[in-house]
Amino acid sequence: MSVTLDEWLGLIEHEYAATFIPFGGAAWRFAVGDDATVTAALDGAARMARRTGLVLVPISAAATRVHMIHELVHAICRHVPWQSLAQRFMERLVASEGYSWPTSGESLPVAAIARANDVDAMLVRRQIQQAFTRRVMREPRLSHDFRAGISLICDAAMDPEHAAAAEPVLNWLRGNPVALGDLRQAGISARLNRTSARVVLRSVCSWIQMCGGQGLCLAVDLRQVSRPGTEGVKYTQAAVLDAFEVLRQLIDDSDALEGVLGICVSGPEFIDEQDTRRSVSAYTALKARIWSDVSAHERDNPLAPLVRLSPPGGQP
Repeated sequence: MSVTLDEWLGLIEHEYAATFIPFGGAAWRFAVGDDATVTAALDGAARMARRTGLVLVPISAAATRVHMIHELVHAICRHVPWQSLAQRFMERLVASEGYSWPTSGESLPVAAIARANDVDAMLVRRQIQQAFTRRVMREPRLSHDFRAGISLICDAAMDPEHAAAAEPVLNWLRGNPVALGDLRQAGISARLNRTSARVVLRSVCSWIQMCGGQGLCLAVDLRQVSRPGTEGVKYTQAAVLDAFEVLRQLIDDSDALEGVLGICVSGPEFIDEQDTRRSVSAYTALKARIWSDVSAHERDNPLAPLVRLSPPGGQP
């Protein structure tokens, strides 16, 4: 039994991407199919993200070491439009304080905003700083390091001359080389690692929602994990288990992750119950979260956590 690709993507868009996710929900859905179907599913997920306004994050296990949570978070952060989100947030914050932003989408110093609103610049600056402190620096959903870093990115939205100060923060988020001294100067205590990655990911998801974004759509190609690849990242049996553990952690973090839709696709080897080394059967904790214990004889449940996909245009 299987579910048609068009039906599956249509239901995910209707039940999750267009409704549940923008309101702060999180969901993870898994699917298996042949290579052509997997490729079509990833393409369909990309189109769905564009239609619903979600930030698309395509991740391939052949290029990203998904068994290392901090590298997965770095890959996510590379697709987040940090500058435009900060710009949007600051414009909304200024508007909430009763001031107009003269040129929407353009970085402006406080002095220019003050002139446009005929208010003394010192008063405007103080009011904006107080509002930013209430809404960001005291926001419990954001980690301490993230709050320190995002304040510099937002500062660059207020003044283009401060953009250089935000570069170490962007490099920290994206996994680019950055000196620890530069991070400390930005108020960030340490590089992003396996210990802090999940906390930073929660902060990233919350920040997107705070900026008025719809959320994230993670389109994850897991084929490389369950099949020994000749190119790209190589996954030992230990790495396979670590990758499944990362997925298990993300599923369990759904209550803390705001606005995240995870679409994970792989080949049929992912559910091969005879393979206890590289299939999901190798890690019971993940299998228990996505495997359906009860299923109908006539057809698969298209909204089940794990489905088998028939080729595009094919019959279930």
